[in-house]
Amino acid sequence: GGGREDARGRVRGLRIVGSTLRPRPRAEKAELVAGFRRFATDLLDRRRLLPVIDSVYEFDEIAVAYRRLEEGRPFGKIVVRVGS
Repeated sequence: GGGREDARGRVRGLRIVGSTLRPRPRAEKAELVAGFRRFATDLLDRRRLLPVIDSVYEFDEIAVAYRRLEEGRPFGKIVVRVGS
């Protein structure tokens, strides 16, 4: 389901799904994720590291979101909201 914002505006309960980790051993992937968390957590909390978002669609607009992706390379991520 969707996350909830805490008092600092962070989203709790949000899960990032997806990666570009080509086939690699599970231990290597785990270390890469841990390294990213060490690097990014504080920066994300302080809003010093922000994702670039091209567009946001509701789940029932998934076909429109996919067409946007097919149009060419979007500038940033295409976000599809699932749940509320």
